[in-house]
Amino acid sequence: MHRKLVFLGIMCVAFLVGMNSCFAASTFQKIFEARHMTESLGTDEAWTKSFNTRDGELKFQMRKIAIESDDKRFNFIVKCGKDTVYKRHFPKVNGGYSFMAMKDTSNSRLFFVLQSKDEAYLYGYESINGKFEVYIDSQNYLNKYHGEPRIAVMKDGGL
Repeated sequence: MHRKLVFLGIMCVAFLVGMNSCFAASTFQKIFEARHMTESLGTDEAWTKSFNTRDGELKFQMRKIAIESDDKRFNFIVKCGKDTVYKRHFPKVNGGYSFMAMKDTSNSRLFFVLQSKDEAYLYGYESINGKFEVYIDSQNYLNKYHGEPRIAVMKDGGL
């Protein structure tokens, strides 16, 4: 019985040490930002930006759709090469939407933020499954501060 307890203790310590090294905080660097990019878009105009990634070119487009209702005013499309990997409608908001790209300095992986005064999203492309994933959705978590959602790169490189 004593041996089992010692073995269990050693396994717990090894698990905790391994977990800390696997989930160590990454350092991020902002590489691009377009604040309020949708505010100046005219009817049926689009904002576009491309990034070269290890998985190929990712092209972002935010198009203002004139014939849609205010709750589907903007169409956000992400393409990897010629394939559309993400598509979603966003509502019209005061102040418009801002876009940011950041790099994880430990592995050069790119992450992307789309946010407004009402919502914030952190995205990334997963080459394993070929999908553009949502990692943070401010509409889908408990915010005890009830302020404007914001994703930002801090001076120390944290999020």
